[in-house]
Amino acid sequence: MSAIHLDKVSKTYPNGKTVIDYLQLEIRDCSFTVLVGPSGCGKTTALRLIAGLEEVTAGEIHIGERNVTKAEPGDRGIAMVFQNYAIYPHMTVRKNIEFGLKNQGFPKDEIKRRVEHVVNLVGLQDYMNAKPSMLSGGQRQRIALSRAISKNPQVFLMDEPLSNLDAKLRNQMRSELIQLHHNLQSTFVFVTHDQVEAMTMGTDIVIFNEGKVMQNGTPKQVYNDPDNVFVATFIGDPGMNIVLLPNICLLGFRPQKVKLMKPAQFQGIVLSGKIVLRETLGLETLYHVSTSLGAIVVKSEEDRDFGDRVKVYITEEDLYYFDEASDQRIRDAQQIRFVLNSISYLEGVYVENEHQVHTTAL
Repeated sequence: MSAIHLDKVSKTYPNGKTVIDYLQLEIRDCSFTVLVGPSGCGKTTALRLIAGLEEVTAGEIHIGERNVTKAEPGDRGIAMVFQNYAIYPHMTVRKNIEFGLKNQGFPKDEIKRRVEHVVNLVGLQDYMNAKPSMLSGGQRQRIALSRAISKNPQVFLMDEPLSNLDAKLRNQMRSELIQLHHNLQSTFVFVTHDQVEAMTMGTDIVIFNEGKVMQNGTPKQVYNDPDNVFVATFIGDPGMNIVLLPNICLLGFRPQKVKLMKPAQFQGIVLSGKIVLRETLGLETLYHVSTSLGAIVVKSEEDRDFGDRVKVYITEEDLYYFDEASDQRIRDAQQIRFVLNSISYLEGVYVENEHQVHTTAL
């Protein structure tokens, strides 16, 4: 068992700065859990606390059935892969992998068996006698992964291991890490600031902000059912549109769900606006539209020009509602109906359904 449990964990540095505040987190056994959030949000500190590279100020950390709060890093059954590879430049691939196993006192036959197994697993069998300077960034990262795998750890901890790679190589390494997790069936904890990386790799996602967990769940759960404005705008490419309905609430909708042509049997809200910027992505285009409720982004295959006046259509089922004061999601059906009724009285907006159309000046 290699589930990880952080029980009311806090981390405050000597200067008085609290980076992690009363963190309660359960990381499932054999999951690929991604800790994601903006720079300085506490995700790397959380990883270092699990690894034992930082001491907790309060709370406990359990890996499986063991309380490892005070345990040394080498006694926690974990292996860590860093952003900067942390490999020895003067050693060959073989010697880099062997080094840690020799220090742990493994016999020669076992070291040979483990080395051969991991290099075949990560595709380095043809580079055993090469030094890191002769290899690409992706191959160097594979050396670091090989060293970690050779220890047969309960848990793999990875701190932005792909951030130094170019875009094409990052995509390739993402696929390889997903396959590696599938083959090893170990618990992976992966830190990144890239929400696209989090969504494509993780079985579970934990979204951090200012030392606190804003939400955790599967990629689909956090995308389709965000608990608050931060998660709604952070997750998604681009993030959710949020507009203020004065004295009512915050209204959210995904750029991909906004239509520039009226859908059949439409029931929802309509905004009028003007295209003030367009970004061509290939098949799709991002349109930045100025409306009476503020600027929004529309992701569409429709062809429109800069400066065009448009109407945008958002179906009722694609709308999200958030409390203006707390930024938390509004889920109460009665409150939502009140919001929809109130929208019809705002300038530049109308609500349309199969029974009636509430209009104001467009």
